[in-house]
Amino acid sequence: MLLYSVCNDVLVEDGQIRGVFVNSKGSQTLVTGDVFIDCTGDGDIAAAAGAPYEIGEETGELQPVSIVFKMKNINSESFLTFIKNHPENFGLGENPYIGKTKSECALELFKQGIPKAFFVHDGPIMKKAIESGELYKSSMIALGPISMDYKEISVNSTRIAGINAIDVMSLSGTLYELVEQVDMCVNFLKKRVPGFENAEFSGLAPKIGVRETRRIMGDYVLTVDDVLSAKKTSDAIAKGAHEMDLHGSETAHERKSIKDAGSFDIPFGCLIPQNVENLLIAGRCISSTRHANSAARLMGTCMATGQAAGTAAAICVHDMTKVRELPVEKIRKILKEQGAILEGTY
Repeated sequence: MLLYSVCNDVLVEDGQIRGVFVNSKGSQTLVTGDVFIDCTGDGDIAAAAGAPYEIGEETGELQPVSIVFKMKNINSESFLTFIKNHPENFGLGENPYIGKTKSECALELFKQGIPKAFFVHDGPIMKKAIESGELYKSSMIALGPISMDYKEISVNSTRIAGINAIDVMSLSGTLYELVEQVDMCVNFLKKRVPGFENAEFSGLAPKIGVRETRRIMGDYVLTVDDVLSAKKTSDAIAKGAHEMDLHGSETAHERKSIKDAGSFDIPFGCLIPQNVENLLIAGRCISSTRHANSAARLMGTCMATGQAAGTAAAICVHDMTKVRELPVEKIRKILKEQGAILEGTY
């Protein structure tokens, strides 16, 4: 088995990809096939094959890159008590559909006993730390449980804006500063937050997290209206349920809730790039506007579109059918049999 890394170039003839050159350790290999799937995140294969794409804002702005880390030995009860007593520091009850105040949500979280919450930058504790220089400028510190037995959580907070992650040198160059931010955040949590007094840093993500690069333009372009209105379609091959979540530089962060806290459908056309006949795309680079992509780029949705693309490609090869001639209902039927969620959510 060969483990491939970077797509170097593609062979295209009459809108058909004949092969993809990929680099592995110490060699370059030509991979051939009838149908290809671009799950590079950056849309490398689709872009190299001539599919149109957009990247970032028209001004060149891109969402910041981050690195996630872990901490262990968290006293969940003490931390949840702090949330219950000081809910103004956290993002709680923001969706009007919930119909509860911050305090009511904090109490429910305390009863659940699950240490999942995020500090907001304009809350008293985080705002003071940023203003004093104790903490870097960020819109949040998001905490989520990894293991209740090991009292371990993940922390998502670091950020560096203005980085085009397609440029590997620019992306790699952010690591030192991101690690410095990790150190600042660990010290802040241990010093300022009840429940973290005896906590320890326990691990760093294996790679830098990238929120935004290319969005490949497909037969259908998912819009922010589709997302926020919880639009349903007859040709959906996946769903998303995360809010519009557009990170900016420093403390800037634009978030909007989906109607009635519902879900939005992702049509099959979002996986079919324009100008290429035998290629499917999945993951962060699916066809979408920038604001819609901020809701669809989440890992769960990426896995759902990956399952749909893989299923569609397998059907195409088995039935000797072109991608655009594939009956969407056939994909949906198989996906449902596999347990994919395509219906039944509001």
